[in-house]
Amino acid sequence: MGDRRLGRRAVVSASMAVVLGGLGVAGSELLREASIAAGFGTIPSLDAFFGVWIVPALIVSSSVYLGKLAIVPIVTAHVESKGESARSDLSELLGNIFLISLALAVLLIALGPWLVRLILPGLAEDLAQEAEAALKNLSPYLIGGLLSAYFASILQARRQFIAASTTRAIPNIAVVVGVLFFAKVGVGVLAWTLSLGALFQAFVLWLCLGRSRLWLFPVRLRRSPLLRQVGTVIWAPAILLGLKSLALVIDRTCASVLGPGAVSGLNYAHRLAIGAHMLLSGTAFTVSIPFVAALYSRGQDTTAERLLQRAVYVLVFVLAPLVMILTAFGSDVVGVLLMRGQFDEQSAVLTGTTLAVFAWALLPDSASAILSAPYYARAKPRVPLRVLGTIAPLHLLLVRPLSLIWGVPGIALASVVTAFAGAYAMGVRARRDRQSKLFGPQEKRTLQGIAVGSVTILLLGYAMRELPWYPDLSEPLFPRALALCCSGAFLLTTYLIIVSVISRESPSGLLRHLVSRSEPQMDDRFSA
Repeated sequence: MGDRRLGRRAVVSASMAVVLGGLGVAGSELLREASIAAGFGTIPSLDAFFGVWIVPALIVSSSVYLGKLAIVPIVTAHVESKGESARSDLSELLGNIFLISLALAVLLIALGPWLVRLILPGLAEDLAQEAEAALKNLSPYLIGGLLSAYFASILQARRQFIAASTTRAIPNIAVVVGVLFFAKVGVGVLAWTLSLGALFQAFVLWLCLGRSRLWLFPVRLRRSPLLRQVGTVIWAPAILLGLKSLALVIDRTCASVLGPGAVSGLNYAHRLAIGAHMLLSGTAFTVSIPFVAALYSRGQDTTAERLLQRAVYVLVFVLAPLVMILTAFGSDVVGVLLMRGQFDEQSAVLTGTTLAVFAWALLPDSASAILSAPYYARAKPRVPLRVLGTIAPLHLLLVRPLSLIWGVPGIALASVVTAFAGAYAMGVRARRDRQSKLFGPQEKRTLQGIAVGSVTILLLGYAMRELPWYPDLSEPLFPRALALCCSGAFLLTTYLIIVSVISRESPSGLLRHLVSRSEPQMDDRFSA
């Protein structure tokens, strides 16, 4: 029962993070539009909005998000297992988290100008300076966000869910107030509002600890077992993000040879693709490691293997049709979301095509992240890092010739080929360590249905775009958005029917089988 509760907690944590993140982005966009309509001001262009606020906010919030995914499950499991005897370990970890977050904030202030100009090289000088100021003003949010996650995890472990949950509204209220006056008072005030909200949330959570409050000083500067666990979860995806950033620099260098339009299209596609990558594979990676580590520490190796196997299975089932729909309707998706102002039809087509190619990398990247989780969870990162070191030169060899042949989509194709090569290498190693079959007969039938259904909806998607009633990018936004939603719903329904027929399961039975726990026994020999 405890293992099932642990697995459900992992799924709920990841789902809530994805849903709340999407609602937060959508709500911020709606509030921004409302502030413009109310006469508070206007944003000069989409580039300005991305550079002045979205880019600094994503840099800081992704760092805090990564820390939360590492801190919360590990600290919660530690408090549940040791109770009040964990106080000394928690005090030591608190001091280390504070020093690490302070160092990250200082590093963010120092590297802010370089990061802004790396991500948005064509941004105007005045907007770049405003974005740098926003990044510096957001640096205290790192400290408040990580401390809030730490205190909230202790409260959750002590079953004080109301205090841990209600305080989450404090930074959200700060964001609402700041976004309403964003265009009028400037992005610097919005950044300070969010930072102060996070610090105040941490203070309120510390007060909620009551008599068992933890004190920051004296800080002991040594690596505790808890810090080692948290650090493993954080630095492993940070290496992946660093490699993605290096690939971004290489890709943009190749795109500069193709002209300004290619660089612009690659910029938008890269932002969306890297954001989706961090949302899917980053969440899968950082959620899998601490929960798998908790299962291993309890001696539940087989349960951990079943959880990871089921995660890969569900990932393929859910992500395959979405990748196919994005491949067929990539330009339409970009047109509905971004085509306004200076973002014209030609830019939407270029960005949509590039994003459609990038989408194919999401599935292997996420599968690789899940398959590598046991190695990081058991402090044996040499295996996945060796795989990364093997496939990294492949990207360097492919990106230049493919970009010269196919332009910007060729750059995306290099990333896709590299992602599939990495997933294959990681799968071969994981299969060798398990010494058992990854899927049984029923799973194989379902995978056949997934393959047939994915190809079918891909062909149907291309055919539907050629119908005379389907609107093109030159028509108004509402009919394009309506046609895209209806087409997506129809294709997803068709996909589910095809998979159900081939797997010989009803839709409800198929979904039950996807999340069932009836897998064969597996050996666990994750050697380095």
